[in-house]
Amino acid sequence: MSNYRRAKDPGALYFFTLVTHQRKPILTRPDVRRFLRAAIVHTRAHYPFRIHG
Repeated sequence: MSNYRRAKDPGALYFFTLVTHQRKPILTRPDVRRFLRAAIVHTRAHYPFRIHG
């Protein structure tokens, strides 16, 4: 597993971007977007965060 460095500053903002494997447009599919939303909800329950965008 990667050992990422993370700032521990309260209220810090992070910018990140994602790309799909071989840049396939899978996020255009409603079922995939539904799974992504569910994963975000699950993760947010354990590690609270906000999305600004």
